Amino acid sequence: MKKKIKTITATTSDRFNKTEFVSSFTEYSNSGLTLIQTSYRAKNELENKTTFKYNESGKIIEEAEYIDENEIAEKTVYERNEKGKIIKATVHYSDGAISEKKYNYDGNSLTIVKTDEDQEPEGFEMYLFDNNENIIQKEIHDSFGNVEEKESFEYDNNNNVIRKIDYDEDLKPFSYSIYSYNKNKELTSIKRLNSENELMEEILFVYDEKDRLLEQQYGNMYLVKFEYNDNENTKKEERFNANGELEFQSLSYYNSDGLVIKEDGIFTTTIYEYSFFE
Repeated sequence: MKKKIKTITATTSDRFNKTEFVSSFTEYSNSGLTLIQTSYRAKNELENKTTFKYNESGKIIEEAEYIDENEIAEKTVYERNEKGKIIKATVHYSDGAISEKKYNYDGNSLTIVKTDEDQEPEGFEMYLFDNNENIIQKEIHDSFGNVEEKESFEYDNNNNVIRKIDYDEDLKPFSYSIYSYNKNKELTSIKRLNSENELMEEILFVYDEKDRLLEQQYGNMYLVKFEYNDNENTKKEERFNANGELEFQSLSYYNSDGLVIKEDGIFTTTIYEYSFFE
């Protein structure tokens, strides 16, 4: 039986600055839920820390983001109905302020109303879903009811998004994103077109016979390549700029269980250590 991970600790050695520090720490519950996520910029220099609490069904009921190791910047408490859906989210800030989001479900639509601690409106969000619970339209409104953001989506029979439309402030389409997939349901391209149907951006994805990602081509800007060595359980990632110059390189090593144990970069080496539940 596969062992359940309890914690993952990453220690990074910076050869350029000649430093070594714990760069991240993650703790899981016995059921695989994330309890703590922490990352560091340098030794004892916290980048972010988030903790999570769940109900008996494994649904998140509390999320806290920290200023430092001990002081909470903001905490979000979720209330759920008998079906497990969120009906209210209350955000508690470090200065004592509070904001709320109330979730109103009506058939295939959801409206999230945001208010401050005085119950003054701060805006609302509206979502429409298809019968497979895919989002087909999203709108974000300010406190005056004006639309700040609007998107719509279309899906194929596999529930993969195939078309996304972004709208301008006049609620007219200003860009279209077209998503294509291969017979294995893997994403092969994303094309972004303007309102005149002219190509603005294109991302291409190439896979090997094992359905592993080999290349990501971001237009004429840069190319990301992946190389796998099954005998040595390694994966190499390289990023090249528009001139073909190497900008980033990483070599990952995996153990027999498929867990990454080491990552070598141009200037850094990161070692991953695991603890497991008995």
